[in-house]
Amino acid sequence: MRLLLDDHLSRKVAEALRERGHDVVCTRECRLHELHDDRELWSRAIDLGRVVVTYDKDDFPALYDEFFTEGISHPGLILFFSSTIAQHDLGGQIRYLARVLQSGADLTDQMVIATRV
Repeated sequence: MRLLLDDHLSRKVAEALRERGHDVVCTRECRLHELHDDRELWSRAIDLGRVVVTYDKDDFPALYDEFFTEGISHPGLILFFSSTIAQHDLGGQIRYLARVLQSGADLTDQMVIATRV
């Protein structure tokens, strides 16, 4: 599984997961942060074969529904909520994502809500 961390997640999370041998990049590292449209961002993630990881609960769940309705397949979506794992809780983010990555789960066409580990 390959992850793309949206702007809401720190580069330090990507670095920590890469140190553990996982294929994780941030939008800033691949210049996708310059895209101002979340649909375009997710389409690029699909082209790259990457699961999107985000705190953007306003746009991505609606896009998930649109993609489903339009029959657009995607590698997956992991959605964090600040009420579960705060944006400043890098350790919580790393633990959760490491667990998902180690599980080898296939997230194709799924939206997963992050839980506290």
